[in-house]
Amino acid sequence: MFIRLLAVCTAGVVFAILIWLRSQQPETAMPNQAAHAVQTPPIDFVPVADQNTATRAEEPLSNADFDNDGPPELQWVVDDFESQIQYPEQSRPIADSDSLKKYLPNQSSPIHREVSQGTFELTTDRLRFSPTEPITGTLTVPDGLVAARVSLRLMQNGQELARHPNLEGSGYTPFLFPALTQSWQDQGQLFVVATLTASGEDDVTLSTPVLPDLRNDNFRMTTARASFVEGAWLVIPIDVHIKDPGFYRLEGNLYSANTGEPLLHLMNEQELSSGKGVLPLMAHIRALERMGDPGDYLLDDLVLERMPAPPDFSVHQGLVPEGSIEVQGYPFPSYLDEDYVDADALARLEFLRSLSQ
Repeated sequence: MFIRLLAVCTAGVVFAILIWLRSQQPETAMPNQAAHAVQTPPIDFVPVADQNTATRAEEPLSNADFDNDGPPELQWVVDDFESQIQYPEQSRPIADSDSLKKYLPNQSSPIHREVSQGTFELTTDRLRFSPTEPITGTLTVPDGLVAARVSLRLMQNGQELARHPNLEGSGYTPFLFPALTQSWQDQGQLFVVATLTASGEDDVTLSTPVLPDLRNDNFRMTTARASFVEGAWLVIPIDVHIKDPGFYRLEGNLYSANTGEPLLHLMNEQELSSGKGVLPLMAHIRALERMGDPGDYLLDDLVLERMPAPPDFSVHQGLVPEGSIEVQGYPFPSYLDEDYVDADALARLEFLRSLSQ
């Protein structure tokens, strides 16, 4: 996913670089404009402060006229991309607790907006809720606003499904909408919408999506077999049972069984037929070495999804066991001492390097 996102970013950066390079070149008059060009005064009349510029204009530009290191933003992209492609997308080191957050399932990202006295923020406790459970979250209203009041609504397809009593004042305030049950329609995304009004302030509205947590028992993870080393990989075979053939994705996080610290995010995508199948998760030796833990491990935060397909082209979640799964580790010398190499990614890296120089 990172590589696909980077390709889009690269296109934008390249465009910006072309504009930047163009801005370094003197404009050339069009043929029909040349006869009407205004003559510049003789060099003797150029102000002293501009004489260096005038003299340089008569000389051809050299490499010294440009920053040899390229734009710093592009150099940052190059460095970050180079560090990322050392590891396969299926086996990513989790650097810290902040990095872990993006790999935890069913997480809702806070939505916020700056107002005169601070930050107005809305977040739900989870991204997905069952129609039979309440929808909960929190609001943060900065201190210092006069007569601050927040209205909260649940909206779907432009219709109001529920309204929360207005929240007065400032600070960190939890909210709760009762379970919608049958009111939660199958079609159309649901949003929590919060509108802040205060004396002397423009109204500010935030909205965050809420998805139905409808687990599909047509596909499920059944068991995890004993792990083993194959080449440069630690392989964790995962047994699944599939009713509808399609393209499936399994994700999970690998933790240290000794310290509980997060180590790697594992992911695999594969087309599966109906019936019993195996969707293995694999950890590469370079990623394991990066985290410095040969095991044993715990596999947790599992998510099994069926990727978009007819008729609704939606992502469906299957059933996975609750709790963590013990995974046997092996000493690092047991693995093939081999770097992970992605030829396509290396070619893109060389292209980025050429742009940054």
